[in-house]
Amino acid sequence: MTPGDNNEQKNRPAGQVDIIAMVRSLQRTAGKTDCFRKGNVDCDNIDCDWRTYCLGTPPKQE
Repeated sequence: MTPGDNNEQKNRPAGQVDIIAMVRSLQRTAGKTDCFRKGNVDCDNIDCDWRTYCLGTPPKQE
């Protein structure tokens, strides 16, 4: 958990899902590093299913 994660938890209305925690849990379950939204701007994990969402780049439309 990074310092920004704690702020997001405090600001989230009751009943909303913690998407960051959910994605990190899915990454761990898949045997991957739970690095979603940890600020790794030079990420080289090209095969990650969450990469475009993590880095904030929209998926390309075809």
